[in-house]
Amino acid sequence: MERSIQAYYAALMGDRQGIIAALDGEGMIRWVSPEVQSVLGYEPAALVGLYMLDFVAENEVDVVRSRLRDLLAHPGALMRTRILLRHADGTYRTLSVVSRDLRQTAGIGEVVVHLHDVTGERQLMDELEESRSQLAEAYQIAGLGSWEWNLQDTEVRFSDQLLHLLGWKRQPSTRWNDLRHLFIHPEDLVRVEQAVRAWQVRAPLNLEFRIVWPDGRVRQWLLHAQNFTDAQGHRLRIAGVAMDITERRQAEAELFRAQKLEALDQLAAGIAHDFNNLLTVIQGNLSLAKDSLADHASEPLLAEAEAACNRAAYLAHQLSRYARASSARSFEPTHLRPLLTDVIPFLLRGSRVRSEMKVADDVLPVQGDAGALAQVLQNLVMNAMAAMPDGGVLRTEAENALLPDADPAVPLPEGRYVRLLVADSGRGVAPEHLPRIFDPYFTTRQDGQGLGLATTQRIVLNHQGHIAVSSSTGQGTLFTIYLPAAEIGATGIESGAGTAPSELARGVRALLVDDEALVRSAGARMLKELGCRVEVAGDSGQALGLMRRAMTKGHPFEVVVLDVTMPNDLGAAELLQRLRAIDPMLRAVVSSGYPHHETMRAPRDYGFRTALPKPYGLAELRGALVTALAEVEPPRREP
Repeated sequence: MERSIQAYYAALMGDRQGIIAALDGEGMIRWVSPEVQSVLGYEPAALVGLYMLDFVAENEVDVVRSRLRDLLAHPGALMRTRILLRHADGTYRTLSVVSRDLRQTAGIGEVVVHLHDVTGERQLMDELEESRSQLAEAYQIAGLGSWEWNLQDTEVRFSDQLLHLLGWKRQPSTRWNDLRHLFIHPEDLVRVEQAVRAWQVRAPLNLEFRIVWPDGRVRQWLLHAQNFTDAQGHRLRIAGVAMDITERRQAEAELFRAQKLEALDQLAAGIAHDFNNLLTVIQGNLSLAKDSLADHASEPLLAEAEAACNRAAYLAHQLSRYARASSARSFEPTHLRPLLTDVIPFLLRGSRVRSEMKVADDVLPVQGDAGALAQVLQNLVMNAMAAMPDGGVLRTEAENALLPDADPAVPLPEGRYVRLLVADSGRGVAPEHLPRIFDPYFTTRQDGQGLGLATTQRIVLNHQGHIAVSSSTGQGTLFTIYLPAAEIGATGIESGAGTAPSELARGVRALLVDDEALVRSAGARMLKELGCRVEVAGDSGQALGLMRRAMTKGHPFEVVVLDVTMPNDLGAAELLQRLRAIDPMLRAVVSSGYPHHETMRAPRDYGFRTALPKPYGLAELRGALVTALAEVEPPRREP
């Protein structure tokens, strides 16, 4: 369960105020992400086994209990709400909640809850609500831009702070009819004027709309206004305040985007897994057909089909890899050459930008997450393309670097690194903008959100690396990235150790366990073709029964191939433990359409001799069996 919920948690990494929790049908906490300590002050392990309702504010318990019942009555439905939860220091925090009952979802089986701390936003809105009844003069509101409209002489006066919020150095006119066209967004102007005309004398006006700065940038404003009348009720003047809420709206949009990415990540991983299962059937049968039709006229056709299947398998691998969010636990030796040759041509396709790429032949792999590093490349390439709307040259280089010799100014520990250069021939960055280029939400592009380079820097720092930028107006921009090199000789996925025979002996008794019937069928045919005596099982119960029967008859299995996950069943590692309780001599291979599953990445940590990623054909299956049946037992490490 925990690793399934962590897929949700991984999509939201970097959200320091967000918590992911898994509950059972009674509301008991089964798992909670580490952010609960920074948001609510509790150790995650201390909350497991407790009930969430025990932390809800007393006056909200009945409401939250009712909403929990509604959630459980609609499996799969998304429910949003806000609740007050008790902090470890005894105070209460306001959290927005997005929850879904996934107890019937294969591989999850829990109620998944995302909680985001909105205490600050809630307090700010409460203060604004209170200030509406207290507004007598606009100057009473500190830190906001104020304005006043004298209805007797029709003059409008803006405060210095409001001029700052408008990006103006001085007020160009005092007449409303002249001013309104200069800052209100053309698409919002009619709506604003209609709201003002319909405004009742005694009621405050609250209005949200867009403004346009002199340089074309668009900002979001929240405006509060109040009428002031004489004794007879005639309006004398209008006073109000305006607040720039652009960053708040961007943060809300980013949270919504993160929630959508969470769903997309799950979808991408699921598609890749199912796709790999289907490809296993296709590739397996193709390899069988090639063996049986050697030197036949149709052999080239089968070879082409197998090549296409291999390409499809690579695409599925990319999909599952890029769907994962970066975390230190997902780091593995990653070669930059395939990332550069995959990402850059794809992004430049159809543009007028030309790519010049230089990767040293001896460049080392880096220790990192391929999906996150691909996002770094994507952000830098998109930034370069925006700087070269009429075309240009994008230059990328990758080479080994030894610090501090390569550059003493780089603030990283000494050691081996890979230096990545990404340079464009675009318009460059103005000197006054360069210090803020990595700031969140800072952008000089009208269609930009200011998140790409901020995210890039966060990912590089998360990889214990360093990123620097140099630029001048009209001379292009150069990004220099240092990433720690992986240990020499490291590989991505462990394979079995020991001296393996060059050929697979015939007559090996093999057990294949997989929940997909088509995979079982194709796998059994391949095993038989390799000379094995094979039996198949669709779940752990069948596998254990076959194992006991084989031991009773005196014909034990020599090797088992286990699917890493089966819906509503034991995981591969736990099933292997139970199988070895029956036969301690059993050799095991773990197989999955999730190539980045922990068990696939380090099979020996879980008692397996090697990993067999899906899809696979005869050659891959033979290699896995040869490794598993090697005479020398590979060393095991504690999980």
